[in-house]
Amino acid sequence: MNYNNIKNFHTVVELKSLVAAAKYLHISQPALSKSIKNLEEELCCQLFTHAKNKMQLNENGQKYYDFTKKYFSLHQKLVDELRTSNGINSSHLQISFGSAGNIIPLLTHDFKQLYPQSTFTLRTKVPNIIDTNSHFIFTATREELISPHYYLLFREPLYLTLSVENHLAKYKTLPLANLSEETFLLPNPANDMYAIQLHYYKMAGFTPHSENIIEKNNVLLTLIALNMGVTLMPTLHNSALTEQQLTQIPISDIPCWRYVYLIENTNVYQTNMAQAFKRFCLSYKY
Repeated sequence: MNYNNIKNFHTVVELKSLVAAAKYLHISQPALSKSIKNLEEELCCQLFTHAKNKMQLNENGQKYYDFTKKYFSLHQKLVDELRTSNGINSSHLQISFGSAGNIIPLLTHDFKQLYPQSTFTLRTKVPNIIDTNSHFIFTATREELISPHYYLLFREPLYLTLSVENHLAKYKTLPLANLSEETFLLPNPANDMYAIQLHYYKMAGFTPHSENIIEKNNVLLTLIALNMGVTLMPTLHNSALTEQQLTQIPISDIPCWRYVYLIENTNVYQTNMAQAFKRFCLSYKY
């Protein structure tokens, strides 16, 4: 079994694009296609359904991906453990995060001041403990959780975030229940803030009128600055739009909070560097 073919297969699955995978792997698209074909020939079955330049996993492909992903995870865990036991400590950390990603730049920057040898892979995806590749997952919830390997970092209020040109910008506080006629901009349903926001809108007694579902936070902020809608967000930090074009108003009728957690992934071997990063996160002044 050719390891590179399996690695190439995983890259195509995770990037959901042959073109993107070829670019990421620094190989030509025909070479990548040949690699996938060789793997399919070795397995004597097709792994993808091809339609209109898109490659989608079929049932065979999903089974093979799920199995080999667990194998690679166990293999890497063993490699890290052997390296640590032999005095060779990996300095690389992989982190996944959703809406809580606004704290990641400062965390990694300040951690590298203490551990200059540390390196990171930062993955913007749905935080999920099933993610077997990341050492840690940062996630946000609407309520406090009590679960092994879930560490509460902080809780923070959510504010109505809107353009300074919006007709509501003149108010010091606002009841969420009075905003049912406003156009709300929502993040992608895969983002953890989506469920948090819908929960508070439901508590306020309405389902928001929404014209846009936005995956990128910078696009969301730009649309708000252009007065195309409003949203619930935590305090904005390090945004060029914050002072000039956006304002944030406290909600007066219901408590709107989000809890930010660090999840330790027990499927991945926690190296000395990973343990140091966890201690750093738990003692960090947010």
